[in-house]
Amino acid sequence: TPCPGLTAQWGLAAVGSGGCPPRVAAAFEWSGEAAACAAMLRFLVVALPNCKDDWQPVIWTIAVITLVVGAVSATVQTNVKRMLAYSSINHAGFILIGVEAAGHAGGSRGRGVPASLLYLLLYSVLVGGTFAVVSLVCRTGDSAPDLCSVRGLSQNTTARARAFTLFIP
Repeated sequence: TPCPGLTAQWGLAAVGSGGCPPRVAAAFEWSGEAAACAAMLRFLVVALPNCKDDWQPVIWTIAVITLVVGAVSATVQTNVKRMLAYSSINHAGFILIGVEAAGHAGGSRGRGVPASLLYLLLYSVLVGGTFAVVSLVCRTGDSAPDLCSVRGLSQNTTARARAFTLFIP
């Protein structure tokens, strides 16, 4: 596959991150995806700019598939960590749109590369913050927090609810 991070994200979502603590799920969630997609961006745009007619349709197709599959799959989840894992597949599709746009915009001199890298940076911060809040909310030792565990969060702890609202990608 063009992005090993996407394959890892699909595996994490399919197997489920429900059995591991939120801190471990957060590490799987953003570190691999960010590094793999940044490397893929550099490889495709810098090393293969003359082959963009070959890789752009593939990237575009994978981007559309990840957007649809990630959004639909995240919507039906009841486990918070699994919902965030499927959401990361969706966000990988947005990153791939930036990669595809980088090919149109003249390679590394266009706006696609900086836009994708900024998206990766901001998404990494947001996912880290989201999982930090999930770790705080689900401190009871529950390794598979469901949506009920965040229900009424604004009434119980407003600071955590505000942080969760700020960080959720």
